[in-house]
Amino acid sequence: MAQGLKDIFNHVGDVPGRIVFDNATGVGRRVRDRVTLSQLFLRFKCHYGFAVSFCNPGVGYEKGNVENKIGYTRRNYYVPLPSVERLESWNIELLEMATKDHVRAHYKKCVSIADLFDDERHALGVLPARPFMVERFERVPTDGYGKFCVDGKHWYSSAPEYGKSEVTIGLKAHELVVYQRDGAPLCVHRRLYGEERSDSYDYRTSLETLMRKPGAWMNSAFRASIGDAVRVAMDELSKPDLRSVLSVLVKSSAAFGFEVAMTSLEEAIARGRLDSYSLEAVASRVEFDGLYGIPSEGPDLGAYDRIFMRGTEVLS
Repeated sequence: MAQGLKDIFNHVGDVPGRIVFDNATGVGRRVRDRVTLSQLFLRFKCHYGFAVSFCNPGVGYEKGNVENKIGYTRRNYYVPLPSVERLESWNIELLEMATKDHVRAHYKKCVSIADLFDDERHALGVLPARPFMVERFERVPTDGYGKFCVDGKHWYSSAPEYGKSEVTIGLKAHELVVYQRDGAPLCVHRRLYGEERSDSYDYRTSLETLMRKPGAWMNSAFRASIGDAVRVAMDELSKPDLRSVLSVLVKSSAAFGFEVAMTSLEEAIARGRLDSYSLEAVASRVEFDGLYGIPSEGPDLGAYDRIFMRGTEVLS
């Protein structure tokens, strides 16, 4: 809820003075006539400085106009049902489509919705100087492999050294962050939703586990996720060579990111040079110049030649 409102505030550029909610689980809970706001939403509300009101249960006339707008959105933007890869991108697209739709005339006032909204802007508040970080922190127990469960069915990995302990996690709308004991991020997962059990692995920490125990390679989730050509080449390595390659992948992932590490692995295999030295060289090339880019000229090392040659002329 808070992340969605934050996205709308940023898109509009202003903050409303009051927001009316109905059946908003992420906002708080109602017990009879008393509504208690969740801690996250309470901080969010105070940060942006708006007031809240709640519809009364079973009083449909309080929200009929809103229900009509929901129906309009469903009919125009969700028919046919869209296929979405990343929810964040789709949300941005929805806001842009809604803005373009504001050029149409209001059904009753015969003026464009955009003009009517501009007239209302004087009643809106300004955005705070700093954005609000929509993140809820929890302490969760891990199993022997450093994995933990959220929402009763979604499993995430941390790191082997955090097995049989507790870790601090930050729950966001689209991401889940695992924090180290000093507060620095350990790994970031895509937030998982749905009713079925799911598993999310941070492959950097999975690679660290395999580096210590290469015998677990054949049954690892990382092996199952890579392409056939990479899998076959890695399967043919001896345990010492496999440990060496995994060590470079861990190092490259930490320095340049997991995508660069995997690109270097695929390129080294394609060229028949699956060794630690080649992997390090290709990863650096991908990061700084691109796989097929032209390396930068770098500093003029000819200055050293000129100095040495001048010294030779003096001696002669």
